[in-house]
Amino acid sequence: MESLAPVGSMSLATSPETLHSILDALPVAASWALMPGAVIQFTNKAFDRLFGYPPGTFETADQFVDMVYVHARQRAYARRRWKHFALQQSTGITEVPDMDLEVRRFDGSLRMVRHRGVILYDLRVAIALFEDVTEQRQLQTMLSTMAWHDPLTGLANRRSLDERWRRATGRPGRQGSIGFLMIDLDGFKSVNDTYGHDTGDQLLRTVASRLRNLARTNDVVCRLGGDEFGILVPDLKKPQQIEALCQRVLDALTEPVSVDGIEVKIGASMGACLYPEQAANLREMLMRADQALYQAKLSGKGCWRWFVAEAA
Repeated sequence: MESLAPVGSMSLATSPETLHSILDALPVAASWALMPGAVIQFTNKAFDRLFGYPPGTFETADQFVDMVYVHARQRAYARRRWKHFALQQSTGITEVPDMDLEVRRFDGSLRMVRHRGVILYDLRVAIALFEDVTEQRQLQTMLSTMAWHDPLTGLANRRSLDERWRRATGRPGRQGSIGFLMIDLDGFKSVNDTYGHDTGDQLLRTVASRLRNLARTNDVVCRLGGDEFGILVPDLKKPQQIEALCQRVLDALTEPVSVDGIEVKIGASMGACLYPEQAANLREMLMRADQALYQAKLSGKGCWRWFVAEAA
């Protein structure tokens, strides 16, 4: 194989063996291939460790993409991108933008990697670098979950509710009403006091699961704090949909819950409000749903009430 030719104004009399030694010393996975056919000339030790395949498994980048990239859309995108760069009539050096991929290792395990690269047009060489970002992505997912979800139940938190409200009200051509149902558990404190907080926490998780099962795909089930929950119901065609949901919630939450062999019973009181008929914004709707909840509590609990404005 010939020595590497000049790149731009910089003369490189570097042999392929020297380039291999340099790439082998890198702590990140690297390979280099000849253009335009993407025939792989070398993969370094970090590459072999990351992907786990025996050295020499991949003859071309196309074969590598077929065997390693998990998702068809990522395989197609990688090929389009290679074609774009490889067929250019250019000189000098071009960086290939980052691309995050899910890949399958030789042992069948899946990892997330970040691909980046550089094209040396004068040499007709492409160098690809791969960084394992699995743990980084897992941390990002965990932090995002903590920011947008209640850590105990996994339901949406108040921040997530605010965001979903903005999306629901800001959608062009939105029609119909938006309902909000505020739910407070009856008898939860006595369960906590009698059986302890671990039982209480498990009970809250069960309540969260039952509420999720009752909600539609685009409804937002949230935990507002303590034993207080909410359901945001967008795209309502008629108020009767809220009334039917309230009854289903009452029925579901009066069913006994078994926690570690202990059967506990609770109930629920609820308040409902509609936007824009009864409230001008989310803050007002939450406040008025809470007022309706208070009226349900005064009525003996185990029921629900619409918000009713006080007479002037």
